[in-house]
Amino acid sequence: SMLELNFNTTTRFHEAPIQLKACGGILVIDGLRDQRPETRALINRWLLPLEKRTDYLTMANGRKIGVPFDCLLILAANLPPKELMDNALQRRIPHKIHMGAPTAAQYKQIFVNVCVSSGVKFSESLFDWMVQKYYGADCMAMAYFHPKFIVDNISADCRYNGIETILTKENIAHAMLQLHIN
Repeated sequence: SMLELNFNTTTRFHEAPIQLKACGGILVIDGLRDQRPETRALINRWLLPLEKRTDYLTMANGRKIGVPFDCLLILAANLPPKELMDNALQRRIPHKIHMGAPTAAQYKQIFVNVCVSSGVKFSESLFDWMVQKYYGADCMAMAYFHPKFIVDNISADCRYNGIETILTKENIAHAMLQLHIN
């Protein structure tokens, strides 16, 4: 429904759909999953607009109007494109970027940046301990979202417990547990 005009009966105005609100900008759709039928419907809904750069919307009175489809559409998923869409749609989405796991240096820089922006004092020794314990051999691969998730979780726990927001082995372990890492 977010892709169609929504008519407010009280104000008697249409609200623009998200792709029209993103006109001239970027529209990010995150979390596409192959298991949900809505995913295919969502992607198929944009076949013609992606190709023709015009979207057709239906007003409350049934009249169809053409509007520009002029946004950079970014679809994010944990699955390869071939598992989400057929060849016809893959041709209409010309750029596909695989974001693998960050390098150890990238991960550390992200972690440091998140600590700084969150006001959490970074500890080299605790970071090294965390990497060895949770990302060593036979452990989970590093992911770009982990540092923010970990630091946000630590910050929230510290605030809740009324303690100073610092890294400790205990609060790192608790945050990693939240990531479902054993």
